[in-house]
Amino acid sequence: MPFYRLEELCERKENCLVRPILWDDPFENFLFSTVGLEADGRRVDFAFRDDFYGQCWTDADETDAMWRIYSRDKDGVRVQCTPHKLLAGLYRSEDLFRDICYFIGKMSYHTKEELCSLLHDVDFVRSVAFDGNGAKQCETFLLKRKAFSHESEVRLLYQLRATNAAAGDHFFYPLDPLLMFDELVLDPRLDKSTAESQNARLIDLGFTCRVRQSELYQLPERYSRLS
Repeated sequence: MPFYRLEELCERKENCLVRPILWDDPFENFLFSTVGLEADGRRVDFAFRDDFYGQCWTDADETDAMWRIYSRDKDGVRVQCTPHKLLAGLYRSEDLFRDICYFIGKMSYHTKEELCSLLHDVDFVRSVAFDGNGAKQCETFLLKRKAFSHESEVRLLYQLRATNAAAGDHFFYPLDPLLMFDELVLDPRLDKSTAESQNARLIDLGFTCRVRQSELYQLPERYSRLS
């Protein structure tokens, strides 16, 4: 995330999940965005498609592509935590629907043809439409085209139930990043002065976890000394 977003997260102590409709890939939420027809001509759509919110993570080691895509201004910071801590931070034991609205899952990657074929799989569509515990609906948010497989994505998902207040396109919930994150990695393209300044700022914000600058673009010591 951009460094200023991490600062905002520390100040507000709120995490934000968004509706999948806001994600860039047009194939996102592909099933819920379709409209089907019954044998008698009646239109069928998935009324609960706007009840889901999500956030995208990765379990991959850092890559050049991830820094360039998600740190376009070269001031990003990579935050790390465990899947258990991530889900536990969202989970609310007092929630009446606590067993059927909190999810975390790893993406699976498919060809465009494979994804489109699911729209014609009657058994699959029915299993999604009539699943009462939300798991099948969540599975549709864990399908993506193979062109994105380098992201090795993991998604945190939440289904907003009818008894809860409407959240619009964004769902906020309390989260303390000082307790959540186990490591912070600064952008490898930062100059030394900026990296030191950001590190000092993180200490001021109260972080005690490991903080380091990525060495992705640094030459090994024995080469960097060559003239």
